[in-house]
Amino acid sequence: MTLLVDEELALSNDERLKETLPDLEQLKPRRRTSRRCRKSILVSGTSAAVSMVTFLAFVGVFVYARNVFKTPLEEYWKLTDITPPAYSRNESFHGNFPVAYMVLDTDSLTDGHEILRWKNFKNQTYTRGGFVYSEGFFIIPKSGFYDLHSTLSIETQLKTGMGDVTIYSCIVTSSGITLGCNRMRQKKGWAGHSEVLVLSRWLEKGERIGVTLAPKSTKSLIHGNPTENAFVIRLIR
Repeated sequence: MTLLVDEELALSNDERLKETLPDLEQLKPRRRTSRRCRKSILVSGTSAAVSMVTFLAFVGVFVYARNVFKTPLEEYWKLTDITPPAYSRNESFHGNFPVAYMVLDTDSLTDGHEILRWKNFKNQTYTRGGFVYSEGFFIIPKSGFYDLHSTLSIETQLKTGMGDVTIYSCIVTSSGITLGCNRMRQKKGWAGHSEVLVLSRWLEKGERIGVTLAPKSTKSLIHGNPTENAFVIRLIR
């Protein structure tokens, strides 16, 4: 009798245990779901880390590029010890910046010399920053890199009885060094400009810079208004 009661109690306890414990088949999907969540969290964390590394790399490259390619003009003002005008920091034709711009002196077209002479013209010309002009030459006020540009207006029709004409126009130093030349060969009836452009040429303080036109007979071909025949030189750095 006692044995039967114990068996019934055991069976009753087993049934209660089954009711309280979840079915193993029901646990399997939960485990799968839990694994999927962990994988999703791992992938999200990896993506976030990659994004952060990419962002930091971009910031580093940006800062480096800004330091390398930062505006050189500010550094230039510091190096040259020149205070730029407050209203225009990029304008080199004001203040004490070395620059000279003059027009051709037509009197020099008949003086028999290859070196051309220049003059002031109303309020269109200037010499600043220590530039001195003397006898056809511009005296460099300080050592540095300079841009130089000469332009001459020429018309071969002005000379009668001529065939082809060869024209040499050069920017030279008083010591005989040629900085740049323009050579043209034109027929009678041609009109145009002879331009010589020299960029970023190192010049020492005290050097004398001028412009030649050869052969001397071609001086008679110069024409046009004053600003069509001009010379400009300026320090760039």
